[in-house]
Amino acid sequence: MEEYILSQQAFDRLWARVHGETPAQPPERSELAVLRRFLEETAETLLFERCLAQLPGMNTLCRETRSRLIRLETAYYLLTAERYRRPAVCPLREGVLPALRRACLAALARAADYTAESAKTTEPLLAELYQELAGEEQAHAAALKRRIGALLG
Repeated sequence: MEEYILSQQAFDRLWARVHGETPAQPPERSELAVLRRFLEETAETLLFERCLAQLPGMNTLCRETRSRLIRLETAYYLLTAERYRRPAVCPLREGVLPALRRACLAALARAADYTAESAKTTEPLLAELYQELAGEEQAHAAALKRRIGALLG
């Protein structure tokens, strides 16, 4: 009996059998859901940067974001055989400085998310891609900080 109750899952099965009920199952982590979230965030960032294309240096940032989005879309297609559809509305709702600040903080958060997810994923294709994108998001955030500094100075 001791070897049967070594894990929570084993305990839940035993509990259910004793009480005649089905234990609640924890939600499973979906790698595809994480990939979709990254796709949506990156697509929104690209639209935002395209709205600010008149600022110096934004075209370079747009190209870098587009490259990341294409690699995420490629991974999505390889895993699902479906194309990801990008949103078509510019998310620039506030002034330029607050929008750049939000974008910079979002890039830093995405870098941390990519790093965390690369350690969790069981899909080698995604683990490698997320590691690459984490470094690129760090560099992207640094470039956005420079843009903010140029506008403030």
